[in-house]
Amino acid sequence: MFLLQQGENEGLNNQLNKVHHDLFNELSDHIERISLKYNYHPSRKVTIEVYPDLPSFHQAVGEADAPNWLWLISEINPKAPKWIRQGIGGYEAKQMTPNFIEVTTKEAINNLSIPTFDELDNDTWDFDTMKGFQFSYLFVKFVDQQYGIDHLNQLIRNLRILTVSFNVPRRNRIRRWLSL
Repeated sequence: MFLLQQGENEGLNNQLNKVHHDLFNELSDHIERISLKYNYHPSRKVTIEVYPDLPSFHQAVGEADAPNWLWLISEINPKAPKWIRQGIGGYEAKQMTPNFIEVTTKEAINNLSIPTFDELDNDTWDFDTMKGFQFSYLFVKFVDQQYGIDHLNQLIRNLRILTVSFNVPRRNRIRRWLSL
């Protein structure tokens, strides 16, 4: 999308065109990286909407106080639980520092009050209070680093891999992986 106005603002128009060009190149690079990483090939045209800031985006999707989302996983597997969608979103966005994750999960880990996968498959705001974003991130990071992106891709598409690959029922707690 290029905006062009005739007249005395030609220098400004050139700057806007460069900004738009750079923005679309950056978006294209990220879309290609994520698509390759998660072996995702859109079945239809993908529309990208650009908002001036995160609160405007949240307002547009009807979630004024919402956290950041990664919608790609829902497109790949509409039945993917919230913890895997949010875990991959947080892992890819890198919006939580390792220090933040450690500080905010330390008490739950020490008290062995780590949420189960079933508890993390929660579409209420309790997800945030149980540190669901952090624990989901930690699990996705663990799978990626220990087993690789191919295994994570298989997991996104078929959660039964949890019991086969890890030999652990889904209801067990994430602490099994945190202790490794």
